[in-house]
Amino acid sequence: MGAVQFRLSRENIQSLFTRQRLNSFVKNGVVGARVYKKPITGLFHGLIFWGMFLLLIGTTLVIFDIVLGLEVLSGGFYKYFMALVLDAAGLAVLIGVLFLLIRRLIQYPRLSTPKPRSGFVLMEILLLAVVITGFLVEAMRIDLAQAQETAFVGQLTAELLKPWFIGQSGYIGFWWLHGVLALSF
Repeated sequence: MGAVQFRLSRENIQSLFTRQRLNSFVKNGVVGARVYKKPITGLFHGLIFWGMFLLLIGTTLVIFDIVLGLEVLSGGFYKYFMALVLDAAGLAVLIGVLFLLIRRLIQYPRLSTPKPRSGFVLMEILLLAVVITGFLVEAMRIDLAQAQETAFVGQLTAELLKPWFIGQSGYIGFWWLHGVLALSF
């Protein structure tokens, strides 16, 4: 077989990045405008997308806190964004994934024609596992620190599951499980 050649030139690059292509990428690729044409599924896809976007920002800020010493894990910013807003974002993702997973598992004729997309169920289950382990890690951290948090889902989970928590080693194990699941997604 011969080698495939690809030549880059100013004209080739400029033709790839036209205003129309960039607008289409932002509209359909980033924002997902086509998904919102169906109001119910659009709402739940939006919960997942925007919830994950906020969680990505929060995770990035935690990394900046650890690596660069950026103070985001204390004070008002922590209380209202890192705890309250990110818990709401995680809950939004959880609700969106559960709705779409149940909808996909119930065999609607419209969803199975022309052929079902089998990979979606696995990805939805993986995303569900990431969110659930995230809430469990948060609940274990709250329990270990004996903290009263504005993280309402983590606080409720800590109170409900307190009898089953197994201390620092369980927290570290779930932290690693959550991290590996998130990276595999």
